Amino acid sequence: MQEVNSDQVLANEEPSALEVSLAEFDKIVEQKKALDRLMVNPDFQTIIVSGYLEEDFDRLSNLLKNPGVNSKVVDSRTIIVDKIVAKGLLENWLESLVQTTEGIDNPEIRVQLIKEQEELEAFEEEE
Repeated sequence: MQEVNSDQVLANEEPSALEVSLAEFDKIVEQKKALDRLMVNPDFQTIIVSGYLEEDFDRLSNLLKNPGVNSKVVDSRTIIVDKIVAKGLLENWLESLVQTTEGIDNPEIRVQLIKEQEELEAFEEEE
C-alpha cells in the first residue's frame, strides 16, 4: 500500500475553472428562463404588476394629492412616500433583470464562454 496525501485524493474531485464557470452560467440561464416565465405569468401580471405596482401606486399617489380629505394621510406621509419608493425600486429591479439577461439564454453564448475559458487556460499553461 502507498500512502497518499489529500491533494492526490481530491485532485479528481475538484471542478475545473471551466466547470465552475459553466455551472454559474447555466444557473444564470435557468434564472433567466424563470424570469421570462414570471414576467408573462397572468397571476404575476394581475397581482404584482396591475395590483401592486400600478393600482396601489395610483391609490397612494392620490392620497398624497388630497391630504385634506383625511388627516391621517398627513401623519402617514412618510410611510406613503416610502411605499411609493419601494414600488419604484421593485419595478426598476425587474426591468434591469430583464435588460441584463437579454439574450443570455442563446446557446451560442455558452459555446463562446467555453472557447474563451479554454483559450485562457491554454494561455495560463504556457506561462
